[in-house]
Amino acid sequence: MAGDFHVVVIEDSPDDLRIATRVLESIGIREVATFSRIPEAMLYLEEISNGVRDCPDMVLLDLNLGHDSGFEVLRFYKSTPSIQKCQIIVWSGSGAVERELCEHFGVECIPKEEGDAALATAVWSRASKKAN
Repeated sequence: MAGDFHVVVIEDSPDDLRIATRVLESIGIREVATFSRIPEAMLYLEEISNGVRDCPDMVLLDLNLGHDSGFEVLRFYKSTPSIQKCQIIVWSGSGAVERELCEHFGVECIPKEEGDAALATAVWSRASKKAN
């Protein structure tokens, strides 16, 4: 069911990237593109907005990427109607700033502290909706 669900993961931590990939694979998602830096991820998103690429079904976004900030992705998402059909789940720390930004940008926020099951549930609910 989830095999044709395409996810883009923007995450700089190798450990968290392994966790996300493992969670996605455990629910049958095989089509995963990963980016560890915002500039590369932004080029990918710009290609979507320019019609060069299809929009993934979901973007899994860490907001705190070392020298980069996932907030740039959220700003681009909010200002670019052509990519707003791509669902974004922020998978990041559980601070008040993160929660407020998710509310402001209208995206779901899954704190990493909630564990693998919370991430799997959120992704699975979207993948199963697409299949129906």
